[in-house]
Amino acid sequence: DGYEVYALILTVGVALHQILGAGQDAQIQGYAGTIIATTLLGGVMGGMIGGILADYIGRKRTMMLAILAYALMTGLTALAWSWESFAVLRFLVGVAIGSEWATGASITAELWPDHARGKGGALLQAGYPIGSILASAVWLVIGASGPNAWRYMFLIGVLPALITFWIIRNIPASPRWEESNRQRRAAHE
Repeated sequence: DGYEVYALILTVGVALHQILGAGQDAQIQGYAGTIIATTLLGGVMGGMIGGILADYIGRKRTMMLAILAYALMTGLTALAWSWESFAVLRFLVGVAIGSEWATGASITAELWPDHARGKGGALLQAGYPIGSILASAVWLVIGASGPNAWRYMFLIGVLPALITFWIIRNIPASPRWEESNRQRRAAHE
């Protein structure tokens, strides 16, 4: 998540300069603010959607869908052709990130043992700045690679989709969610 949001902050000016074309430099600042705000609004909405979805289909499944969605939308961001398409794709990235964040917090709270829950929460929180540092390092390496460097940043953002394979194997379904789901199904029978 940190990589994804910070990649936007690092590249939005360059991306808009290319997308808008010559003569619109004065508008870049306003469009950049709109796109960043749109991404954050998507995160708010995604947190609510992800929280509800996680209650119905489970934390693990919602987490995998959210990661796949933000990886897909991030990859599609590299193909943005106008500032509007850029904003819509970033909004969808925000929705997916918000969903993943809400679900990750639930998984951490439900799966980490009581005595280590604080450490689990700290690890979760540490991921965001680590991702931001990673985005900075990647931008240092590829930022000068030409006018499409911003597109490469977003293509690299597709890589978290590979994490879903690890999740499938290593993260169990939440016993609290399974019990809640059994109770909900029993109430509807």
